[in-house]
Amino acid sequence: MRSWTISLLAVLLMSGGAWAQEGLEEQDPGLGIAEDLALKQAQNIASHRHRAGPPTILADETPIKLPWSELSKLLEQARKARPERAPIPYALGEARLEGELDGRILIVRVAVPVHLADDGWTAVPLWRAPVAVRRATLDGKPAAVALEHGSLVLLAKGQGAHKLWAELVIAPAGSGEQAQLGFATPVSASWNLRLPGTAARIEPAVHQSSRAERGGVTLEASTAPAETVSLDWTGVKVSATPARVSAESFTYVTFQEGTTFGRSTF
Repeated sequence: MRSWTISLLAVLLMSGGAWAQEGLEEQDPGLGIAEDLALKQAQNIASHRHRAGPPTILADETPIKLPWSELSKLLEQARKARPERAPIPYALGEARLEGELDGRILIVRVAVPVHLADDGWTAVPLWRAPVAVRRATLDGKPAAVALEHGSLVLLAKGQGAHKLWAELVIAPAGSGEQAQLGFATPVSASWNLRLPGTAARIEPAVHQSSRAERGGVTLEASTAPAETVSLDWTGVKVSATPARVSAESFTYVTFQEGTTFGRSTF
């Protein structure tokens, strides 16, 4: 029994010596034993935390104090990183209008460039009532047009340039020789209209000219952005019905005693 105990002690002493020797080999010669043990303990803790995931250093509600110079730099970086929205989400280019009088209504076809500032839905005010849109396309596809606050608006999305085309129906006013078109978003426009009569005008116009042609007049004009444009074609109209000659006859007959007298007048 005693021999077995002595052997066990010898094994323990030898193992302890080996552990001690290994510790001495790994010990930094520039540190003491206590400092070296503390360093190894810190390394073990850091290794465990790395395996468990990133530590939470500060809570969301923890107040932080920064110099104003550092805070202003952070605010400026955040401002530059955020995309800026245009002050107006849409813009319209010069409109081109052409049309003619069809019976008692004025048909006007409009082509106008539309620019949208972002990809979201945008309501673009176009014209003021009363005006009817017979058909409309945006980039060759059917366009969505709605009535909002007394104005016809285009509902569109997609950042960039687009092309709007529409056919408008306008009812002449007064004696049927005047018409108005109200713009919810005033734009410059060029006009080419075929109207009845011998003279036509558009106001307010930067430039306009009209030339009489067989059966009507062609009006060409340029207008600056305006809320309302007025048309007038009250010149003398050329009638398409040929003139007719009519005659009436009257016959007078008088009777006298013993005679009969007749007279005809044309």
